[in-house]
Amino acid sequence: HHEGRLLRLPERLETVLRAAQEMIRPTVFGQAIIFLVFAPLLTFTGVEGKTFSPMAITIMLALGAAFILSLTFVPALVAILMRGKVSEKEVKLIAVSRQRYEPVLKRVVDRPWPFIGGAVALFVTTGIQGHRFEYFEKELIETAYGVSGVVKDRRDKFHPTFVMQLTLGIVLCVISVIPVFCGALLFGEDNALGEDLGAALLLVLVAIGVFLIVRVCIINGGFQMLLQEGEYTRAEKRENKRNEPLESVYWAAVTAAYLIWSFITMAWHQTWIIWPIAAVGFGVIKAILKMVRQRG
Repeated sequence: HHEGRLLRLPERLETVLRAAQEMIRPTVFGQAIIFLVFAPLLTFTGVEGKTFSPMAITIMLALGAAFILSLTFVPALVAILMRGKVSEKEVKLIAVSRQRYEPVLKRVVDRPWPFIGGAVALFVTTGIQGHRFEYFEKELIETAYGVSGVVKDRRDKFHPTFVMQLTLGIVLCVISVIPVFCGALLFGEDNALGEDLGAALLLVLVAIGVFLIVRVCIINGGFQMLLQEGEYTRAEKRENKRNEPLESVYWAAVTAAYLIWSFITMAWHQTWIIWPIAAVGFGVIKAILKMVRQRG
């Protein structure tokens, strides 16, 4: 420290307060971008909605809670517990990951065409494979006698598992940051082993939590699809059928705008913003059309 000595508690609290005040604006801006990116996932329907919506909600709730804690509880805890010398450095795991990731990222940015082609091929391939099951989402289906009863019975038996694993997944994502703090407290602030273990456990907990959330939501969505409940009711399918022409034109226009803007400016790191904005806008348009039709 510029004082040439260790700071006392009131001085540490004042220093942390100033640091938190300086970080408010960039933190809010960064959080807003992340929320904007995840917001379109909440507009998904069908299997995609059942897969990604719970994950998006979990991440957004975790980020919101982390944002509040990062400006209140965590600074106070840092000022109280960290009494020795503090050095600013990068976690070893992050540093190694950056060394491996930066060259790859540079090559991708310098020569984007092979990666764009690969992404388009992957998108087309998965779309063709999934096309066989679209009738479950779009068409009115009639199950054989007794099938609905069997599906309902299995859904009811699965419901406790669904609630338990969904709750566990959300909790794991929320508490995943705890090992990072525990590593710093148990091994010391400058101990690379504690930092690496904390970061590794954080990633493991997040991975397990997301896996549990996605798995049970896909299974539960399958039950709803067969029983034509939730987002797959006959009324919802008719509504989606009416929106298909608009959806085709809308996303074709968005794709064309994205490609034109990207190729003209070559600012691929900026033009991606069109997708979350377009997704949120389409969700708003669908909601407005639905209200108009209901009133009509």
